[in-house]
Amino acid sequence: SNNKFEATAFGNLISRLYIDPYSGVILKKGLDNTRKINSDVISLLHLICLCPDMDNLRIAKKIQDDVELFFGLHNEKFLLAFDKYFSRADYKMYLQVITTSMMLIDWIKEIKEDEICDKFSIGEGDIKRHVDLAQWLIYSAGEFARLFRLKTITPQLEKLKIRLRYGVKEELLNLISLKDIGRIRARSLHNNGIKRLNDIKKTKEKKLAKIPHIGIRTANSIKRQVQK
Repeated sequence: SNNKFEATAFGNLISRLYIDPYSGVILKKGLDNTRKINSDVISLLHLICLCPDMDNLRIAKKIQDDVELFFGLHNEKFLLAFDKYFSRADYKMYLQVITTSMMLIDWIKEIKEDEICDKFSIGEGDIKRHVDLAQWLIYSAGEFARLFRLKTITPQLEKLKIRLRYGVKEELLNLISLKDIGRIRARSLHNNGIKRLNDIKKTKEKKLAKIPHIGIRTANSIKRQVQK
């Protein structure tokens, strides 16, 4: 107005998040669709992998069939469906998006890093790089959800951000909140019956210390944390 340009709240947020404007548009469109599509982890990871800020993986020949099968099985969950938003010329790109989504899903399912590397023909550094990008884009999606008052999706995005950071299933979110507890120790505790913070309170320190990957120092640390 008055020969002056002023940023919208959406444009301002894109700038502050330091993401590609087209990534912002993709995230907004996809999040808008959560009003009519029941989103889940697959939906949200696929959405962020569509963003130009995500450096998508090449499709290894050995998993080509698996990628196309995944496409067929989950297409209805995608917040930006291929047949509605893309053309045939985008098909290869779309499969690369699905490949990257599959890798991130394996990561939060606690699949071992060497197994992920072998399956997708990548290195451990590639996993870290893509996980870091995914966390940044999920955080950005959460900021857009707040801006556009999409309250139902915000908790889901928060959980996914933490799961991506540690590479864990949702059942480990309580345990992973403790200092000194990563994906391996959290899984070891869970597999030995320590599933909630209250279980740590009730369990003697010596018993905790005998659990694989824990030891006396970590047992002492987590006991102190839950007793605060």
